[in-house]
Amino acid sequence: MIIEKKRYLKVILLGDAKVGKTSLIKHFINRENSDFSPTIVPDFVNKEVNANGKLVNLRIWDTSGQERYQSLSFGFYRNTDICILVYDITLNRSFENLSYWIEDFKTQMGISNPSEFPFVLVGNKGDKHNGRTVPMDIVKNWCKANGNIPFFEASIRDKSSIDAIFEKAAEIAIQKIGIKNIRHSAIKLNKSKDKETSFKENSCNC
Repeated sequence: MIIEKKRYLKVILLGDAKVGKTSLIKHFINRENSDFSPTIVPDFVNKEVNANGKLVNLRIWDTSGQERYQSLSFGFYRNTDICILVYDITLNRSFENLSYWIEDFKTQMGISNPSEFPFVLVGNKGDKHNGRTVPMDIVKNWCKANGNIPFFEASIRDKSSIDAIFEKAAEIAIQKIGIKNIRHSAIKLNKSKDKETSFKENSCNC
């Protein structure tokens, strides 16, 4: 067992239930064909990315299905460095509810100006463009009104689109937070497993 100190960014994905947040996480960490199910228990997974030449560990939290009740606690939001908002391009209501999710996050985190925080918007299920219910001009206007949030479309059929989202989110966070201000965490690396997905905390300050 090896102990290392790693820079890490806490990432949360917010949005309505069943918009595909868990699928995005699973495909990003290359476990789409496993029995990994982060929504069964509140937990996080980790993956190291290279953001503009800086290695950083993304600690990605899933909502564990709690978003069904719109009752996510401050404990879930606490110390978040990146917030990825997700909607389903075929479900107009999931887009409309983004306003709730961003306002709830801003309120609990004490954010007055969203342009100062690393938000990213993802339109998921981009391969189903024929069923699109939210026009792109409306999406772009929403992003502009909320601090010029970067927007991406993603599909589990195109893993590169998913990788690009998390890598860009890390780059934005580093730009806004500053590489020197990113937290470090002591982690155990299990040699018997893939380095990208086997991180375990000695102590959690999430």
